[in-house]
Amino acid sequence: YRSVEDGKPWIVNWFTFGGYHIEQLLHTLNFQSSGVFSLSGGELLHSAMEQALHALLSSRSSKGLDCSVMVYSFLMDIYRHAHLSSDESLERKHERLEPVLSLISRDYAKPLTIDDLAAAIGLSPQHFCVVFKQAMNTRPIEYLNLFRIRKSKELMLANDGLKIQEVAKIVGYGNVAYFTTLFKRLEGVSPSEFRRGV
Repeated sequence: YRSVEDGKPWIVNWFTFGGYHIEQLLHTLNFQSSGVFSLSGGELLHSAMEQALHALLSSRSSKGLDCSVMVYSFLMDIYRHAHLSSDESLERKHERLEPVLSLISRDYAKPLTIDDLAAAIGLSPQHFCVVFKQAMNTRPIEYLNLFRIRKSKELMLANDGLKIQEVAKIVGYGNVAYFTTLFKRLEGVSPSEFRRGV
């Protein structure tokens, strides 16, 4: 497509997906309707789409699982780098939470508490939970759980030799039973079933 206004070329990429709990994930990320986004990480997202295409066209037996992780990561990256152009107040709320999101990204394997997350931006735990829910459309601990489960999927795909208990511990869950229950609630399958490609 070529823009009539300025003559600059547009590159249009189409990306479709589906799967377990996709509606719940899109709701959590506040992607419930179409919109125009301005991206601060456009190259990152374009690269992610190319990687997903290469994985899909590969002959690897695990390409379905590879693509599943890539789609999940892609949506999380869009959430982190995209802002609805019509909502500056939401963008400011996201910017305010950036230290918290960075803390989760860096220290997700540690036993993070609401107090830890709130302290990252100097708010009381109660006020922090309100601000986080308004900006992210989910509770802080639910976001942390989604992030950890995403990392656990990446680990299981990259390391066949890791036991489920080891994966749980690496991503911050000392109790493997809790990890398994949480994984199944969020993904619709158990960690073992996910690894087998069920």
